[in-house]
Amino acid sequence: MPSVLKLPTLDHQVPHDVAVAVELLRRAHEVLGAELAALAARQTRTEVATPTIPEISKALSTGGIAPVIVTDTIGGLPPSPRDATVYLNGASIPTFAHVQDAHLALADIDTNNATTARHGFLRKLSGSANDVLNGLGEWVPKPPTGSLYTHVQSTAATTWTVTHNFGAIGFPVTVTDNADVLLWPDTLTYTSVNVVTVTFALAQAGRAYVLGFV
Repeated sequence: MPSVLKLPTLDHQVPHDVAVAVELLRRAHEVLGAELAALAARQTRTEVATPTIPEISKALSTGGIAPVIVTDTIGGLPPSPRDATVYLNGASIPTFAHVQDAHLALADIDTNNATTARHGFLRKLSGSANDVLNGLGEWVPKPPTGSLYTHVQSTAATTWTVTHNFGAIGFPVTVTDNADVLLWPDTLTYTSVNVVTVTFALAQAGRAYVLGFV
């Protein structure tokens, strides 16, 4: 049979030592209760729903901060590669990379066209196969190209029919004999846009040169 501790009493009053022990137990109980309450509060806070990425982004932006969004999480910038020729891209995991031709989306803006002071883009094409780009970066009509047609008159004749096919009249015509001595014909007629007729008082052989532009 277990023994029972009987506390000595004096006129039914608890001895001093026992009263002190009870007080200490009461205080320990209060401290323990406070710690348990604080622990429960912390546990409650950790169970609060985690804010979404848009909510965090909005909150940071409102505060003047532009966060870097990495897929579904917020993170910092990747380390700089110390290379001024690469840029941070918008891939699912942002990385520094070189800009490629396929990444360019050019608009109808001439701000970055080449000028006499700097390199740049070619200006928009004119759409005409007869235009060329001049030194000022302007599309202008292609200048005519000189072409020399040589008519050989091997048999002496008073009339030479020179068919040059330049499609216009007025081109300069030079006439020489077979020794390349300049001759002055009696008449020189632009018969059509493609033919010049040369006549002499006496039959002549030689060459006629027509300088045309096409």
